[in-house]
Amino acid sequence: MHQTQSFVNVTRWMIVLLIISPLSVAWAESPALDRKDYLQAALRHALPGLQITHMSEHEVVPGWMQLDVKTQKGQKVVYADLTGRYVLVGSIFDLNTGQNLTRERLVKQREKLFDAFEGSMAIMVQRDASDTEPPSAPRPLLYFTDPDCPYCQQFQPEFQKLIDAGYPVAVLLFPSARLHPDAPRKAASIWCAGDQLAALESAFRRDEVADPDASCPAPPLKEVRELAQAFGITGTPSLVLPGGEVIRGFQRAEGILTWLERTNRPEHPPRSLPVSDEGRNTP
Repeated sequence: MHQTQSFVNVTRWMIVLLIISPLSVAWAESPALDRKDYLQAALRHALPGLQITHMSEHEVVPGWMQLDVKTQKGQKVVYADLTGRYVLVGSIFDLNTGQNLTRERLVKQREKLFDAFEGSMAIMVQRDASDTEPPSAPRPLLYFTDPDCPYCQQFQPEFQKLIDAGYPVAVLLFPSARLHPDAPRKAASIWCAGDQLAALESAFRRDEVADPDASCPAPPLKEVRELAQAFGITGTPSLVLPGGEVIRGFQRAEGILTWLERTNRPEHPPRSLPVSDEGRNTP
């Protein structure tokens, strides 16, 4: 089914390309800068509020531009012909290699978002020093969680396996006030606790959570929300792996660890983890 859907997407893309390609010929002789300026103005006129963060000629499909855009649901990749009349929202596949070129572009975008991450907004967790050499992980795994999320409670043993395997994890409190009205208060209490991780685990056990100390600074919930939005994350549990892969919903630690190990083997590049929306707390 997945392969059939992929083929349908590719076929649609090819049909659109064949239809619009004559319209792009007139622009072929125009300077690249002028074409970009025209296209950007045309798109912003047709789609007010569109935030284009980067634009370049597509390296594979001639006559089309690749646009990185910022939306309320995170970073996206869209494509437009040089006349600014046609816009394609979807994935482009290379049938020779089986690569999803759009997905690879998105992963590169997400990798850059790590630059916006600051450890001060997270509960940093890592394994205690031991004789075993931990795996090379220049960046921590980003774990978005809600103290009242039942799927986060279910994920907690898997989270511990990642820590035990030597991977540092940045726990980001991402409570959903709409689903769990008391979650922001609990998040503030966890943030102010002397042992934040123990307080989070206590909340998952449904223990009584005291009010946060009035003198304690408020947790950086706004900053975490903005970071989650940039990654296109709307629910918990969600995990961002080094390299930009986003896991939404419950996932066994074994699958995550296998993916992380394969990132160190360039001869066998990792594929997307098969994750669905099941096991995810979505507001």
